[in-house]
Amino acid sequence: MCLGCRSCDAYNVGCPSWSNASECPPPPPPLPPLWAPGSPGQPGDHCPDGRPNRVQYALTARGQGRPAYHAGLGDRVAVIRDLADLAFRLCALVVLAPPSTMLSAQHNHGAPVSQEKTWDDYVEVRFAGWNGSALTGPGSRLQLDSGDVHLSNSVNNAIRHFGSRSSVPFVLRLEDNLDDELFDQLWRRRTAGDVAARTAANPHVSVGHSSSITAAADDFLRAQGLEGTEYTSIHLRRGDAVRECNTSLGRVEDALRGCRNLYPAIKDLPTVLFTDETDEGYLAAVLSTASAQEGAPKSSRTLITADAWFSERLDDNFAVFAAGQVVKDRAVAGLTMRRRQHCGRCWMRTQHGVEQAMLRLG
Repeated sequence: MCLGCRSCDAYNVGCPSWSNASECPPPPPPLPPLWAPGSPGQPGDHCPDGRPNRVQYALTARGQGRPAYHAGLGDRVAVIRDLADLAFRLCALVVLAPPSTMLSAQHNHGAPVSQEKTWDDYVEVRFAGWNGSALTGPGSRLQLDSGDVHLSNSVNNAIRHFGSRSSVPFVLRLEDNLDDELFDQLWRRRTAGDVAARTAANPHVSVGHSSSITAAADDFLRAQGLEGTEYTSIHLRRGDAVRECNTSLGRVEDALRGCRNLYPAIKDLPTVLFTDETDEGYLAAVLSTASAQEGAPKSSRTLITADAWFSERLDDNFAVFAAGQVVKDRAVAGLTMRRRQHCGRCWMRTQHGVEQAMLRLG
């Protein structure tokens, strides 16, 4: 049992046996500092020899009958953000297994992802001062090179090795069954579970959508006559989330009314609907409810369902999810009803940023 040692046990795999803080090992070394804007040089100048090191993300069984690849694109991108932050500092690139291994068929209507898919089909990860992607595949030169230093589940040792300025490259292998506290403690920037905030302090790591995903979103907005115009979005997650967030028609009607009362400026804007629900009766009722409400958009194109449009044109549900995210990111306001922590979240972009509120829905 860990007693009084929470400040150090997060940096180790498993639970250490020290009974009090005085028996804890020395604190881990600090991360290499970020290149500071305005200082001499350019981003990446702390890597005069390029990026010979690798941070490898290894898939492992997660217990309780859950395979290692039981994750959706959003979860994997959150991990990639953290790995990229660490790799940038350690003059490394990130080694990932292909999407067909890392993404769950459960999130793709039961179908496995094509083995021809690469991460470049979904995301674009860049380092300032580095030409090319920050991601590399499992066949990269350093992954199995016997002359390299291989470090398993030890961020501390990787930092120390990097700090020693050794000429021998290293491969840091991190397993996905590590307690997430490792990342929380490592960056000390997590706020209210906001993954994006964890890497917001590193302006030299860019994690965005691929060009093909962005192009699909552009095509959708153009086809719907929404290109260059203001619109709002609604995200209703059903499926595996109905027990956590009540998305019955009555609850959705209350949430829509609450958002429109909270942000009156959005009342006359067209709305794009995102949902994993396929029941035509439910969808028709949502559209009718939203259109009939007082203060509903007066546009002839009241609500537009996006999922079906993308599903007909993109070859898996992860691409549909990503393209939909681009469309939602461009909306001026929205309602989210998914999972417990986002069940009734209204938000609107303002000149000062994003204003948001959680509705109290019965």
